[in-house]
Amino acid sequence: MRRGLLLKICAAAVVLYLALSVVRGAEYLLLTACAVLIHEAGHVAAAKALRVPFVRVRGSLVGFSLKFDFSAVSYFKEFSVCAAGAAANVAACALSFLLADGRGAHFVFFIFSNLSLAVFNLLPISPLDGAGMLSSLLSLIVSARSAERISSFVSAAFSLAFFIFCTYVQMKIGVNFSLLFISVYLIYNTAKNAGIIQKAP
Repeated sequence: MRRGLLLKICAAAVVLYLALSVVRGAEYLLLTACAVLIHEAGHVAAAKALRVPFVRVRGSLVGFSLKFDFSAVSYFKEFSVCAAGAAANVAACALSFLLADGRGAHFVFFIFSNLSLAVFNLLPISPLDGAGMLSSLLSLIVSARSAERISSFVSAAFSLAFFIFCTYVQMKIGVNFSLLFISVYLIYNTAKNAGIIQKAP
């Protein structure tokens, strides 16, 4: 793993701040970006501590994720790296409560962003962290093939349930379509991983 990856993440936060500083309400976008960077930094720190090889950064329609090589490491290390992102967000919330002087809107929004990101990524839906955690735990008690099948079934069930929940929220509250868009993407990704959707030749 390249030692400069954490520095690049910090540099990205600075660049994002400068780019958004001219936009009204940019502080909320910055706080959301900080929560995302904290999450990914948690993965990087855990992978470096456990000596899990870093592969690349993968982009997607809902953001980006870090790709690690778990082929030659224990399931415990895989589980730890997957869980480290949510753990970093929870730690950021705890530190905010301890260090923050005030309890204003920015403080509440930062806490909410971190907690939401942690809970969302713990859902056992591919490609979220929860799916990797579930797969690594199952691999300890059943074969790798059986663990993959069970994980695919759980991912499909949870992605469908999440879609139904987002549709219900959209119909009742009508906030925006972002959650609905994410739920559709997760269903698509789950179907693609299960081989239901094939790539065009």
